[in-house]
Amino acid sequence: MQRTGDKALRRIAILVGLPVWLGLLFPLAACQSDSPPQLTGHQGGLLPGMVLPEQAKPKPAPQGYTGTNDQVLPDGQILRREIFNGQIVSQTWLTSLGRPERQVFYRSGKEPEAEMDFGPDGQPVQQTTFFPGTTQPMRVDEYADGNRVKRFTVYWPNGHRRILSEADVSTPAGVVNRVQQWYENGRPKSLVQKTIERDETGRSVGEALQGRQTEWSADGTVLADSEYDHDRLRHDYLVEAKTYAP
Repeated sequence: MQRTGDKALRRIAILVGLPVWLGLLFPLAACQSDSPPQLTGHQGGLLPGMVLPEQAKPKPAPQGYTGTNDQVLPDGQILRREIFNGQIVSQTWLTSLGRPERQVFYRSGKEPEAEMDFGPDGQPVQQTTFFPGTTQPMRVDEYADGNRVKRFTVYWPNGHRRILSEADVSTPAGVVNRVQQWYENGRPKSLVQKTIERDETGRSVGEALQGRQTEWSADGTVLADSEYDHDRLRHDYLVEAKTYAP
């Protein structure tokens, strides 16, 4: 009788507790069913709730691999990687039509060595070379017509300009090629301006000093200051200042 009573009590306890467990399980199931399923997308952008498809994630190159591979990005751009012996040599971002927008060259597969920016027509407009181990520009080249350097700037490691060279600059003395230099402390060092003589094909065949030419010491003292017209000295401002000084 005692055993029969115990069994009956256990049965009653199970029946009483069952609604409690069911009450805990059903809300959890309801929460799961209310969550929207994740959607995946492809090039052209991701809508809210979408995630990047597995096949679009970058994969490391096999050991020793040499070649190129393309990855389509969520905004439709194409990321092209050039790999040599398992290391990334360059990465190029292209439009969906395959026109380059930006390119980065790497040193030892990791460290950016140079960067090229392209215009809407896909022609290069600027290239930046970095000091090794830094993102500090060492030289910046600016292009005209996609292949001719019209202006370049060289920098000191501290970020100060060192050299600025410009082609076809309009000045009161005419169109010249101008080169300016600075000391590491940021003070001006020299200004040289020249006209370039070209033949009928546009090839340079000669040059001549044209316009103001100046030289400074590191402390800012003017060492030379003169004016030229096609290599002929017109004014020496330091001599004239001494000659006509009161």
